[in-house]
Amino acid sequence: MHSNKIVKSNVRILYDISYATRGFSGIPGETRSVARMFSLLFGTNCEFILFPKSYVPRGKKASQEIPILATYAGNALRSNASRSFMPSLVQRFLSLLQSISPKRTIHYFKLNPELSHGAFDYLSISECKGSDLHIATISLIVRFARPKRLKSFKIKSKNYDFFIQQQIDPISVSKNTKHIVRLHDILPITFPQFFDSISVDTFRRGLEVMLKDKNIIWVFDTKSTSLEFQKLFGADRNVTWIPCEVGSNFSRDYSIQVKEENLAVMINTIEPRKNIIKTVEAFKLAKKSQRIPDDYKLAVLGSKGWQSEDLYMALLNGDFGADVIFINSPTYTEVAQFLQRAKILVSASVAEGFGLPPLEGMLFGCIPVISDIPQHRETVGNHGFFFGDSQEDLVSALACGHLKASESTTNDLMVLQNYVKENFGPEQISKLWKNLLK
Repeated sequence: MHSNKIVKSNVRILYDISYATRGFSGIPGETRSVARMFSLLFGTNCEFILFPKSYVPRGKKASQEIPILATYAGNALRSNASRSFMPSLVQRFLSLLQSISPKRTIHYFKLNPELSHGAFDYLSISECKGSDLHIATISLIVRFARPKRLKSFKIKSKNYDFFIQQQIDPISVSKNTKHIVRLHDILPITFPQFFDSISVDTFRRGLEVMLKDKNIIWVFDTKSTSLEFQKLFGADRNVTWIPCEVGSNFSRDYSIQVKEENLAVMINTIEPRKNIIKTVEAFKLAKKSQRIPDDYKLAVLGSKGWQSEDLYMALLNGDFGADVIFINSPTYTEVAQFLQRAKILVSASVAEGFGLPPLEGMLFGCIPVISDIPQHRETVGNHGFFFGDSQEDLVSALACGHLKASESTTNDLMVLQNYVKENFGPEQISKLWKNLLK
């Protein structure tokens, strides 16, 4: 559990929680986790800011979520954070006009307590209610659209010791403020084939702007990614790593029991990088060759991603057979229910910034069957069964994972859970953030 003791400190922090509006997957979830952590560590000395994202056409079905907040806080607080009341062409024109403004300073206004409390509740970070919430007067797209010849927009942060942001959003800070960029991965640079061209260009453009500032403190999820970043962009960069907190989205009561049901689980966005088809094929082959029992089921839990429309529809329509279950856009409660039942958690990703699902599975006593990538090696250690590129490797790993799970006692599964709690629990991660912000 988080300690409720607030650190006595004069450090003042402004934390950008805009990514918390983007759903409940990895980065949004970690944004919430850090927000809760900062509130417990620094109390009202940590304040929060949201940047509206009102540059994508509004959908036909209007969201009815917190209409009062939507009026005052812009579309950053809507269920779909990119909807807009204005026609897209008007939005694009206004964004372009604002992006070439000679005025660089980004101003923001404080929401009154009633609105900010509603916003924190809506974003599932009610622990932050004692702190101020600010809304910026400029949207994300304006910062990305700004011509390279002009200096990037500058947030008015002179009253804060630290400005902390998630991901690559081109912005600068006041001279007396330390700028921390929490960057989870650089996959659009190292694995561009798994992203659309717009995403790659946007990421690259934002990164080019941010790299001009040598004083930025870059914080990654793993040592592997931080070393990769320094290799590409300079060993002199101020780089460190702080893992994600694991389990913050679940109840703290992770019941452990010997698994009776023959069930394997995958938890990931439906996109090519996750190797879902390869896993399904290996799973079917493992059953056909009797390497795992014939009554095994594979549950795929995830939301629609990109570049995988056919795969998404096939999962949705049940085209892979009765032994492949698809849970579309699962809630945390649904994820926990499947993890409590499953013997194995499979992560076949080609690349990751951190790799949260294997560790979440371990909290519930699932044996990790995972691709042999640096991030998995770093986080899971010797507690999983790794496989290479070949299908036979994956089939063999599934068989080993099943055998290990079938032979494991409650104490064996508790070892997995305790490993995650000790290395990725709130106390450890809070300590790392506190040390960085001293």
